[in-house]
Amino acid sequence: AFSEEAGRHFGAMLSHHSHLLDVDLKWNSLRAKGGAAIAEALKSNSVLNKLDLGWNGLGDEGAKAVAEMLTANTALTHLDLSHNRVNLQGAIDLASGIKSNVALLNVELNFNPMGVKGMEHDTSGLQHIVDALRENHNLESVGLSNVQSGGSYKRGAAARFDPKNPDGHYVLDLSQPWDHFLAETLYERMVNETGESWINHSLDAKQLELPQDSSTAWEMPGKGVLEFDYVTWKRGLEAVFQLDLSNPCDLFLGEQILSRTAEADTSRECLRECKLNGLPFEAGDELPAKGKLHLVYCSTQPQDELVFSVSLDLSRPDDKVMALRLWERALTAASDSWKSAKLDGAAVTLTTWQYPEVPAAGTFELDYSVALATKPTDRGLYFSAPMAAARFKQLHEVLSCEALSDFDKVNLIKHTAASNYLTSQQVKQLIESVSYRKGKLEVAVFLHSRTVDQANFGLVLQALPSEADRQAVLEQTQAEKGRRRRRE
Repeated sequence: AFSEEAGRHFGAMLSHHSHLLDVDLKWNSLRAKGGAAIAEALKSNSVLNKLDLGWNGLGDEGAKAVAEMLTANTALTHLDLSHNRVNLQGAIDLASGIKSNVALLNVELNFNPMGVKGMEHDTSGLQHIVDALRENHNLESVGLSNVQSGGSYKRGAAARFDPKNPDGHYVLDLSQPWDHFLAETLYERMVNETGESWINHSLDAKQLELPQDSSTAWEMPGKGVLEFDYVTWKRGLEAVFQLDLSNPCDLFLGEQILSRTAEADTSRECLRECKLNGLPFEAGDELPAKGKLHLVYCSTQPQDELVFSVSLDLSRPDDKVMALRLWERALTAASDSWKSAKLDGAAVTLTTWQYPEVPAAGTFELDYSVALATKPTDRGLYFSAPMAAARFKQLHEVLSCEALSDFDKVNLIKHTAASNYLTSQQVKQLIESVSYRKGKLEVAVFLHSRTVDQANFGLVLQALPSEADRQAVLEQTQAEKGRRRRRE
């Protein structure tokens, strides 16, 4: 196990390191001085995203150093300080750091006796943490279980709280600051979000009556055990579109979505965002023949997909190109599929034809589907799920065709990377599907930033033919990281 002295050396290394993205140092003996050395180094580190210091006995002194680091660091998004003997004063200091930090998305403070002073209950430290959470609107998930009284009762979904994904069963002690904060947050959300509700709600095991009218204020009790289920079964669903208007398929989708929302006679269908080349775009205007269109479509109707009906005459060159683009998008886009497709009345699927050869004639009738979701598919490298196994298998089947050129393979893989994240094993298979060395290197480089388990990228490099190629990919990926940081 790393000691305090090791922590000082590790801190010295981090202060000059520009490559590490994720550091896991849990279950060591860094103590206050070792943790402080690491925290001091991270004040100037602009690369590290994830830091796990759980089970290191940092105490209040170490927590204070971490808090000071949080006021200066702008790169860290995930921080775990669970099981670190952080007490009342450490909680107050951490609250100050959390309040001022704009980068943190996830913080874990579980199993720290913040709500206890000596043998007495003292929730003032927790209250500081809660006040900081009220002001920091960037946090996506918070862990604060077993910090106030040993967690002697079942806390349900309160043990770990993701404010963007609140569904679950809650048992909250309203006399405790953290639980009261959760209840306030969830009630405010339930009132303001269409279709979300509390059900089976009770206070001290007795049925609790809530206002039926959302405009009627409800004063939440200051004590008692509040129990309820939070459900979002009527919650509005959304789909995010990044469309290249020079692509006839993307232009078609953009026109269809703008038309659909413009004609909607209720507020149950709308565009939350509509931008052309990064600037606001009026939905009623005609779309140009080129440009980048960003749309966020939202619906609170009882539907979980958007369906667009298309009829194409494949003897016409423009319709044939359109069919090919719809085929490519359904193969590679995370939320898109062919719900039903027929050529001259006969059913076809995404793998009936040999990509990219579209039949030269016939009437192609297609119901093109885009799945709606409760949250965006792309939530960044650490929060997004990799490409679903069934969809990847379908794509890999197409790429495995020996007659398919490397040019077409790389093109499909680029389309895939634009809207999907992948595991290192999936990336390795995609590289192996490409025949020539140049294509393999190109695929390895641009898929690196879309690999969810980058610690296993060494597995990917095994698909390259030589050590020189592996080194070349590593150098290019580091150079690309540098370019991205400069752009940011």
